[in-house]
Amino acid sequence: MTKIVILVDYPGKTDLLTRNLLSGATGRLFWDAWNSSDLKHEYDKQVWSVLPIRPGDGKLESLCVSKKEAELAYKPYPYNYIKSGKWLHPKYFPYLEDLARKLKEAKPNLVLALGPFACWAMIGDARLTVHRGTCSVGLCGIKTLPSINPASLMRDFSQLPILSADLLKAAREAQWPEVRRPKRTVLVPESKEDLDWACGELMKQSKLSLDIETIPAAKQITCVGFGLSPEKAIVFPFTDKNKESGHYWDNPMDEVHAWCIIKQICKNPKIEKVLQNGLYDLQWLWRICNIPVYGFRDDTMILHHCLYPELQKSLGFLGSIYTNEGSWKLMRRFEEKELK
Repeated sequence: MTKIVILVDYPGKTDLLTRNLLSGATGRLFWDAWNSSDLKHEYDKQVWSVLPIRPGDGKLESLCVSKKEAELAYKPYPYNYIKSGKWLHPKYFPYLEDLARKLKEAKPNLVLALGPFACWAMIGDARLTVHRGTCSVGLCGIKTLPSINPASLMRDFSQLPILSADLLKAAREAQWPEVRRPKRTVLVPESKEDLDWACGELMKQSKLSLDIETIPAAKQITCVGFGLSPEKAIVFPFTDKNKESGHYWDNPMDEVHAWCIIKQICKNPKIEKVLQNGLYDLQWLWRICNIPVYGFRDDTMILHHCLYPELQKSLGFLGSIYTNEGSWKLMRRFEEKELK
């Protein structure tokens, strides 16, 4: 059984001559990264392309039409756009149907989708920056891991470490066919009794992760969260858009009590604190709420940057490398984008 299908957008110029995908200069870059990963000897692989043809100018846009033209040619149009205002011409739909047929026959554990078009073909969304490094259920129920197109390495060689990191993740994910999400338990206090219980649980810990969400324009902290373990967290919210008042706590004294607990935990030097981009959280807690944080032990962003200075260090990127969560950018609703 084929465990991994490497899916590219379409053949390169050299690929058309050799009749082998990833055979040109970009292919050599990809196979060098592949041979440096855990994938070299352990997994059966096949290399496919979404389209067997190559656009004349090498640009996918030449195979697309406008939304109006797409809907006139095919009603109802069954696919999402590839780029803004760019929709795949319906005459290429048989290639997508052929891809689905081949997936059903091969039943790979994982499809490594290289490039935005391959990502679009598998999960219906070409936003590679959103989906890269995150496994999701794709076409025919096949687990899909989008990554960068090797051709982009010719324009920006600094992306090679990102591809290498994705290949390391692909080596892990190819061991099983299903998408495995970690189980998380987030506890949210709703009363004074809940707050007292939360305080007791937090005070028992020797190490906690700490994170806050803010609305910078309003100079407001919307919630404070403490991670007790990778599976369990306690969150203290302070805003609720579903309430007319905008406050989470109906009783102002309960809100004050929640802040007192947060201050008690933050000021306890015996409880080590781990943060991501901690300088941001620390200065907000101090300047807005007059809460100092003692026992600040580690910053995951700085630790990651020390280990891999060539990689990005945003929280979303770290999540795509170290966790099996879904795309964090898709978890947040549009109106929540003001949160930091």
